[in-house]
Amino acid sequence: MKMILSNVYERFVEHTGLKDAMYKTVFIQIGDVLNYIKDINWIKLKYNIGSENYVYNFTSDIEIPLYVVEIIQNLFDADYSFPESSKVELELEYKGLPYKIECVSDEVVIPPDIAFLDKYSLFRFFTVTRKVFDIFKEFDSLFEFTDAFRMKVDSIYTPLKNKFEEQVGHEEIDKGNISESNISSVNTLIENLKKSRSDLLTKLDKFNDEKTKLIHDKNAIMKAVRSKKGTELERKNLSNEYDILKEDYDNYKKELYKVIDQIAEIDSQLETMVYNKEELDVAEQEHLKDRKVVFAKQQKELEEILVNTKNIIDNVKLRLVEVNNYIKGIQNYTMNDVQVLAQKIEEIDKEYKETYISLVSIENEIKQQSIKVSTDSIQIEKEKSRSGGTNINQIDTQDIVTHLSSPLQPTSVTVVMNYLRYFFVYYTSKVATDLMKLYKGYDAATIQAIACKVVLIKFFGVYYNNIFSSVKFVDNRIKTVTYVNGQEV
Repeated sequence: MKMILSNVYERFVEHTGLKDAMYKTVFIQIGDVLNYIKDINWIKLKYNIGSENYVYNFTSDIEIPLYVVEIIQNLFDADYSFPESSKVELELEYKGLPYKIECVSDEVVIPPDIAFLDKYSLFRFFTVTRKVFDIFKEFDSLFEFTDAFRMKVDSIYTPLKNKFEEQVGHEEIDKGNISESNISSVNTLIENLKKSRSDLLTKLDKFNDEKTKLIHDKNAIMKAVRSKKGTELERKNLSNEYDILKEDYDNYKKELYKVIDQIAEIDSQLETMVYNKEELDVAEQEHLKDRKVVFAKQQKELEEILVNTKNIIDNVKLRLVEVNNYIKGIQNYTMNDVQVLAQKIEEIDKEYKETYISLVSIENEIKQQSIKVSTDSIQIEKEKSRSGGTNINQIDTQDIVTHLSSPLQPTSVTVVMNYLRYFFVYYTSKVATDLMKLYKGYDAATIQAIACKVVLIKFFGVYYNNIFSSVKFVDNRIKTVTYVNGQEV
């Protein structure tokens, strides 16, 4: 299973010894939200108010005023009302597809495909415009979306319900509502719920494996589709190069044969001179020998050229075969195939989330039923020892207080978030210390703002197409840093 928080998860297991799949599931859930960031590319903001029109292009403008970032943030947070005569259009790309968020007279419309930007308050991840005085608070602000990881409560806690209805324990036992046979039945139910929980965890792992494969296939097909034109051009160039080299090779071969014929003719003339010694012309003989040396040298050079040319032709031919086979393999792929796989990935994401909700519900049910078994068992024991003066009411009250003290978030979420909080603060402080030496002249709160984003990139696996920053800094995992003129206090 591949998740962007895998390195942090490995450290979590090493530091805590907690290997239960419930903790791993929390890391996966958080990683799935952070994974949205790499596919977001902010393109342009258009702001109209009255007769005034303002346009900011984030792909070409290297500097923008602070209020532009504040306008975008307000689209998601609604910290203030836009003027009635205003209109805001925010253009962006998600997974390479164009989208537009619009706000007319304070009514914001966000396309369903990118509703997660609002749901998880992700825009705050893209800004370095506010000083960070408290790293703990910054973590809580960024990861506020984890508050939604709650258990579903669909029934009233039994002991508390008994209090509401002013029922006493011995009356419930008299009515048969609490009995040892009922406790045995609930224990059987708990075992069945645990089996269902195990099946759901297996199902979640299966979804992750399927999603990983689909993403791999989608990226491979997208790469193939985008490379079609370039590959076709390469094939054409290779074919032209092969024809030119073949023609050169044939011409060199013809030239070689002519040189070989010339050498043969000179050898014949020299041989004739040897037999006609009385008519031997020494000067002519030496001239022929000199010519033979020149032609022999030319022959050697041509043979070397032919060998080198033949090697080049073979390499070009081999590459041409590879390109032809590659084109043959991808010729039927289109962007529609990519969209089909993207749709399958979205369907798996939907099923995953639904399964996770079911898992949390089952975990809550196991907890509630376990508490019921414990409470009912105690109630029976209390009834048996009633003559001994046991204070039943006091024990019930203690159980209710314990239940009311339990958070709605699963324990696994609380444990993971507490670990990530300390992890984030520790490494942000460490990175900030190093950045102090690099970015001299900035105060500690500004440096900590940069450090927070660096830690998200370096340790949490977050990648950015673009980011908005009041401080000019560079990181190779951020494609573009748009400088913001001004900084929030």
